[in-house]
Amino acid sequence: QLEKCGKDQPKLLILDMSNVHDLDSTGVLALEEMLEKLRRRGIDFKMANPIGPLRDVLTRHGLSSKIGVENCYLSVADAVAAFEQTEVKDTPSQALHDHWRKG
Repeated sequence: QLEKCGKDQPKLLILDMSNVHDLDSTGVLALEEMLEKLRRRGIDFKMANPIGPLRDVLTRHGLSSKIGVENCYLSVADAVAAFEQTEVKDTPSQALHDHWRKG
């Protein structure tokens, strides 16, 4: 769908992972490909509410470093608020950031 956007492409994609408990190898590959396409197009990516088991999968497959814990938020609202403030400063969800690092 991104190819069809032309000049009107989105600036941000937020992936709400609140109901995702696991990713298989196909899901990991799809997420990697999506991240690369977004980066090539200059579209910001944020992930909302990646729960514990999912964070473990992301870390195990090296996706947590590709996504960046600074792009993970406790809610979609937090991700939107952070994106809206990016021109002022970077505002990651500190609670999730701290939790992931302890993980």
